[in-house]
Amino acid sequence: MSTAKLIQPLASLALVLTSSFSYAQPAAAAIFNGHFTQGLEGWQTSGDVSVQPSQPWGSSSPFSALLTTASARGWDDYPESAGSYNFSGFDPTWIDFGQASMEDFLGIPPGSLPENSTHGSAFKQEITVQAGDILEFDWNFLTNERTADYLDYAFVWLEGYRELANTSASLLPSATPFGRETGFQTFSYTFTQAGTYTLALGVVDRIDLDVSSGLLISNVRVNSLVSVPNSSPKLGLTLLGLGGLAAIFRKARS
Repeated sequence: MSTAKLIQPLASLALVLTSSFSYAQPAAAAIFNGHFTQGLEGWQTSGDVSVQPSQPWGSSSPFSALLTTASARGWDDYPESAGSYNFSGFDPTWIDFGQASMEDFLGIPPGSLPENSTHGSAFKQEITVQAGDILEFDWNFLTNERTADYLDYAFVWLEGYRELANTSASLLPSATPFGRETGFQTFSYTFTQAGTYTLALGVVDRIDLDVSSGLLISNVRVNSLVSVPNSSPKLGLTLLGLGGLAAIFRKARS
């Protein structure tokens, strides 16, 4: 290969490297304890919220937060014993029930959640982000409901209500203690404005109080999009190395 043919691709590569580029990296302290290695520290909770290990819950993360609609002492899932699907010992929170309601906990007006919601569990955390930051978390909706008639649902509240799934979704047999699940999926949201936001997640019974549903949350993270200018020292060193390599080949061919 001639020196000219060798140098040409190196020059093209150098041109690419001298252009600015962007990559995602974790935002500093945007989410506290998003992997739940410190239990629920940093999160405010309402209802049945606990932290569970990866097995038998099927998460790729060592720990996940589990929220359910199961009462601590009620026979929600007969013939299972009372409290079988409650993992914290705290009862779910009532919906649209004045003070100490789910809406009160979320800081939203009564009636903001879907109609016929009865009770559920939620947790929340305030996060401070920059424009362009990307929030992501992994989630899995679980349920013992056998039909879609009651439409239990899981949601995220972030600048408004956003449903993750309900019992009308395409559900699979679950290896968890619950009967069916969506399987783990990833939620992603890009912030268009810098500021402090409340991130809240929950799971809710509709129409009745019987038959429990749950929501697994893991790997809550915020990534910042970082732009690297063409004056980056790393790029300069790379270009210097490419220039030196080209010089060596020129000398070898002379």
